[in-house]
Formats: sequence, structure tokens, C-alpha cells
Amino acid sequence: MADKRLVTVCTASRSEKHLVAPIIKRIAESPRLELDLLSLDPTLPFHEIVRLAESHLGEYEPSIVLIPTDRREMVPVAMVSFFLNIPTFHFLGGTYSYSMTHDDVSRHVISMFSHIVFVESEKARELLVSAGEEPWRVKTVGTTHFDDVDIDESLCPREPYDLLLMNPLPLSLWRTNMDVKTALRMLGAVSVAIGPNEDPYGHLVKERLTKYREKHPASTLYLNGLPRHQFLGLLKNCRRFISNSSSGLYEAPYFNIPVVNPSMRNSERTPPQKDMLKGAADKVVRELEDIELNEMLLAKRYRSGAWLSTRLRESQIAV
Repeated sequence: MADKRLVTVCTASRSEKHLVAPIIKRIAESPRLELDLLSLDPTLPFHEIVRLAESHLGEYEPSIVLIPTDRREMVPVAMVSFFLNIPTFHFLGGTYSYSMTHDDVSRHVISMFSHIVFVESEKARELLVSAGEEPWRVKTVGTTHFDDVDIDESLCPREPYDLLLMNPLPLSLWRTNMDVKTALRMLGAVSVAIGPNEDPYGHLVKERLTKYREKHPASTLYLNGLPRHQFLGLLKNCRRFISNSSSGLYEAPYFNIPVVNPSMRNSERTPPQKDMLKGAADKVVRELEDIELNEMLLAKRYRSGAWLSTRLRESQIAV
């Protein structure tokens, strides 16, 4: 159909692919939307991502670009989309982990470039509005962590086991090293370890996991990660989840699994309520179908918190 809206969905890292998968599925099924995927290699340098984004978006001319979460490779895509005057939508802005990662900054930068921001909770919405975002642009939809859940328990050991997933801290080699060493000391006799994400110093985590596996034959190592349905099966049935991943705040509590975080990463992040961990895919797609794409949407008026404070003081003086 000629009147379908073409929606370009960006995806790259393992950490965000499962979150956008339910949205991608619904866009493909929508009678009013047409799906376009921009798949990126998260290890590419920024100038290459800019070039690819400019080429792809210039060729396909989508009606909307949807950018997920907080990964570094999504920042240049958001920038390119914004300056091409394409309605840019950010999925899961407004959260902070308060740890030694780049994610908190990149997440906020993507939101600043976006014309509409989907958030997981009212707390996330309030954070963006207080930072200067126009309130009507921030929409609380929850998350997709448990949209279309498929659980595969075939990899679960028969004995009680610990599940380990440690991601690096990109701003500190020393802390990354210490966190992984601490986590490995916590493991019981039977354990399953999953390799880290693509952040800097991830190679150090992989090296330590490999050495641990060599010395502990009862442990199992999936160095390059697992499909989500197999990861959820392992998480659902483990006796303890040792991790600094956000999965310790979202997925593990859903299954009532005890979590130990031996790291600063995600140590102060606040997840949404359990009933907000699913349902976002339907809400996001409805917005993509129904929102009016006009000059008002593109005319973003971002105001910093400092600007708002100054105007408030001026108004009080005037009174």
C-alpha cells in the first residue's frame, strides 16, 4: 500500500535486540506500517556509522526512525536522523544506572535528538521533563522485556547452579578486573557463565571466564552469549544470579531469583513495576500508526533545567 508509513528500526547490540524484537514483529504485521531494518555492527567507528546512516536513511527516506536504548552506536544514527528532519523516536529513554558506563550519557543524548521518547515508568518520564523535555513528547509505555516471552529450559543443568553474567565497566579497567574476580569467587560448584556485551574491556571479561572454565570443569561457558529464550530458561531455573547486567533488575525479579551484583554497574538503577515489564510493543506501534507527522513534531523546543530555573526566578521577581 502506498499510504503505509515506512518505519526504520535500528538494531545492533545483543543487549537491545531482544527489546526491539516484539516491536519489529508488530510493525511487520501492521496494515498501516512498513518495516525497514538498519542493522549495525556495534564495533564500527562513529564516522562509519554516520556514513551508513546517511546512506541508508537518504536512500529509503523513512517516515519515522525508531532508535532503542542507550548503546554508543545509536548516538550517530539519532544525530543523522534528527538533522535530516526525519521524525525520530527513542525507545526506553529516561533511565539512569549511575555507574561507570557511557550508557547514561548516550541514552540522554539520544533522547535529546528525538522528537518522541518512549519511557518505561513515570519516574523516567519525570526525569526527562525535569531536564527540559516538552512533556507531550514523553510517553510512558512500559517495557518489552516480557512481550512474546519464549522460554527454553533445555540447557539447564540437573544440579542446582549459579548463573553468571558480568559486563565490563568501560570507564575503568581496574574496576572491571576486580568485579569479575569477585564474581568468580562467589560461584558454587556448578555454574553457568555467559559472555559479556560489546563494551570496552569486554575482552578482559572473556579471558577471565575462559581461564575459570579451564580450572572448573563442572562449569559451563557460553562465551558469545545465548538466544534470549535459552537465557531466560537458565535464569528462571538458577539458584542465584550473579550479575551487574540490567537483567538482574528486570528479568530476575520477574522469576523471583536472588541477585548478587558485585559491581557499581546498575547498582542504583530503578526498574519499573512488575506490571510494566510487558505490553510496550503494542503501545509503541499504536503511536507509530496514529501520531501526526507535522512541523510541530519536528520543531523541538528542548529547554535545559538551568534555563527553566532561570525563567522561574525571573517570573518570581516580576510578580
